[in-house]
Amino acid sequence: MKYSAATKGWYSDSRADAPDDCVEVSGERYAELMAAEQLGNVIAADASGYPILIMAEPTVEAVPAVISAKQGKLALLDAGLYDEIETYIGTLTGAAGTRARITWSAATTFRRDDLILNTIAADKGLTSADVDQIFLRAIQL
Repeated sequence: MKYSAATKGWYSDSRADAPDDCVEVSGERYAELMAAEQLGNVIAADASGYPILIMAEPTVEAVPAVISAKQGKLALLDAGLYDEIETYIGTLTGAAGTRARITWSAATTFRRDDLILNTIAADKGLTSADVDQIFLRAIQL
């Protein structure tokens, strides 16, 4: 195969109308480049016109600011944390415990920046990244 930096195109070896700037590319390298392009990477040319890969920037899923309570509880269940969190909330005492139980049982949504949610997560040893993953899982449910 041949690659033209000018046209950013591929040409078979037998093609007579290939641009003058074409460079030879092995079949193996061509296959590697095509596979990488399917993954979102970009094929470009280096200074000598040889095709190289420009790796795509990894996409970062946006963590939702709000999920439904149903989604959140199902995501906790999928993570094996639902019973542990529910039991923990039941053991909290005082006004904070009462507030947490009311929130847990009556909330229709959970906010990612909620103080009670983040306090419980921290108390249970969950990192901010762990909570983000639960929220990301929740939006799939």
